[in-house]
Amino acid sequence: MLLANLRKAVLFWNPDAVFKDNEMSNFLDSETMPCTNVERFLASLDGGDIKRWLIVADAYKEWEEQQNDPEAEHDEEPPSADGECVVYITRDSMTAYVMVLPPIGDGMPMAPLRAVRELKRMGVTEGLIAGACESASLENFKVFTAAIGTPSTPGIDGDIEDLFARETPKPHQKESKTQNGRAVDTVNYRERHWLITVNAGQTICKLTQPVPGVPGMTVTGQILPPQEGKMPPIPRGVNTEINEKQTELVASCDGRLVYHAGKFSVDTHLIINDNVGYNIGNISMPGDVTIRGSVEAGFIIYAKGNLVVEGVVENAYLSSKGDIRLKMGIKGDGAAVVEALGDIDCKFAENATLRSQGSISAEYMVNCDISARNSINITRGKGALIGGTVHVGQKLEACTIGNAINRSITISMGMNPDLMQEIQNNRQRAETLRNKVLEHNKNIAFLERRPNLEPEYVRLLQQLKLDRSIQSMKISKLQNAIAQAEARFDPNSCEISFEMIYPPASIQIGVCSYQVQHEWMMSKILLREGDIIVVPRTT
Repeated sequence: MLLANLRKAVLFWNPDAVFKDNEMSNFLDSETMPCTNVERFLASLDGGDIKRWLIVADAYKEWEEQQNDPEAEHDEEPPSADGECVVYITRDSMTAYVMVLPPIGDGMPMAPLRAVRELKRMGVTEGLIAGACESASLENFKVFTAAIGTPSTPGIDGDIEDLFARETPKPHQKESKTQNGRAVDTVNYRERHWLITVNAGQTICKLTQPVPGVPGMTVTGQILPPQEGKMPPIPRGVNTEINEKQTELVASCDGRLVYHAGKFSVDTHLIINDNVGYNIGNISMPGDVTIRGSVEAGFIIYAKGNLVVEGVVENAYLSSKGDIRLKMGIKGDGAAVVEALGDIDCKFAENATLRSQGSISAEYMVNCDISARNSINITRGKGALIGGTVHVGQKLEACTIGNAINRSITISMGMNPDLMQEIQNNRQRAETLRNKVLEHNKNIAFLERRPNLEPEYVRLLQQLKLDRSIQSMKISKLQNAIAQAEARFDPNSCEISFEMIYPPASIQIGVCSYQVQHEWMMSKILLREGDIIVVPRTT
């Protein structure tokens, strides 16, 4: 009954504010009011507002009873009451609504300033909409949005862009390109394209850092923390690092790139547990390489670090910027090449070319082209050096040089061919620069003899003098390089030591030559006072 009276009170004061034009016909009588607008209006009231409306409803009930009682003294108007302001704040405190109730009888209407005070009393201080209270005071029973909070802006998650596949590629053959049904490039079946290598500083992944969220604020001034963006797990493994800008995952050293256990790593040591053949293909590794098997003919192995082959090397090409160790040796057919910036150590070598910027050691070598900047030592096992050509910078030591069937061998000591070629090239460049300096001198002298040179000739004279100075500096540097290279070679420090040497053997130390005509035992070959001599070797 009380709720019905409350509905009646609302409809009594201002039914036009509650009903729409097409809803008036649904108003049947005072007992039946199927008006959803009134229901929504009542549901939006808080406890205090409902109490005030209940008071109005009781007063209306009393007034209605008086109107229905013929003996009662009737009032022409219901009791007087000032206008009221109803403030509704949503549960999430993100929106505040305001509605003004009209005065009753001789009550005072609701002023906009009182509506503003009511908002502040309810704690609404942020996101206020200008003019909302003024509009509400002019239109009773109409709900206006008085304040809107600022929602928090969620952050943006970070991202990782892989520049390399996370699956380890299997050995495969690239297809040849065709044009008009014909192949336009040849297929190298020794390239298997499975080894992924990176250099120090090379980018592996691009990183996009998360964008932080922006805090929000409710209409009551409460800060709303945002949902922060998250960074996916960075696949950082061994020998990788994040750059200073936090934008890239880069390799911290040269090596093979692998993906394992959710991380990118750079291996500096490649181990092949098989023979290097068509199943593996050529290898180019910016680090150490260990081959557990053999290396078949025609294949290439390049290692920026050290190279170890546990099996036999056939007619292959091996190159290393470090040391090379061949545990079984080289069985070539004239095409095997082994080059190292460091030392070379092998069990044996046959019909192969070996070049080292350091030293070479083996048990025996047969018919090989050997070059070592420092020394050659063939004293283990058989200790035999048979046939071929040998160039060594300082010392050659072997148990046996040559053999009893008189296979010839040529040995040269001193500057290696590369160093000799470097000196020769520097001399040619220096001579070319001298000729240019002479030509500049002639042109400079000619211009200096002319009086009152025009501006362009003055500039030409200055340029010629500058070029002459630069070329003279280059000549000086080349002469110093030649002198330093020649100083590396001391012919008197060269030595060939052996237990037995067989003829014929051609020996050259510097510019001096010597032919071994008969066998020598337990001796040394030296250069003394411009002549090559053979002296007994002390044990």
